[in-house]
Amino acid sequence: MTKLKCYADLVNNIFGPGTTTFNTEATTWNNIVGAVASTTDFEVFRRNFAARLHRLKGAIDTNQNISAPIINAVNGVAKLGGWEGYYAELAALDYFLSDAETGPGEISLDVTYAASDAIASDFGMKNINYDLCIPSMGVVSDFKILSDKSGG
Repeated sequence: MTKLKCYADLVNNIFGPGTTTFNTEATTWNNIVGAVASTTDFEVFRRNFAARLHRLKGAIDTNQNISAPIINAVNGVAKLGGWEGYYAELAALDYFLSDAETGPGEISLDVTYAASDAIASDFGMKNINYDLCIPSMGVVSDFKILSDKSGG
């Protein structure tokens, strides 16, 4: 069984059959997939990551409107390039969803506004997309990973 198949099994067992959209036969993988598929190492990470996915599934069960962006990020974690951003989104969402004020019923995900509502219009943009919106607080956010991409 490939490491991607192991990751797919975890995702499909939590979110339901057919959730995964990536090729499970590929023989290359990223650090997250490798850790999840490990049978000897990374036990704490595997347990915590699975618990995070279960919490995110619970949030989806409460608010179906947040399903598509979460499932997209869960699938994005399996990518060879760019998985770090998807992982960061899942971690940030898990954090926000853990509080009643920013829980599943209080947020919107992948929200697009007219750029005229933000400084983005000064840069010639017509629309701006945010990862998270908390309307009751007037908060919007876009999650980013902080890393050094200049080295090898």
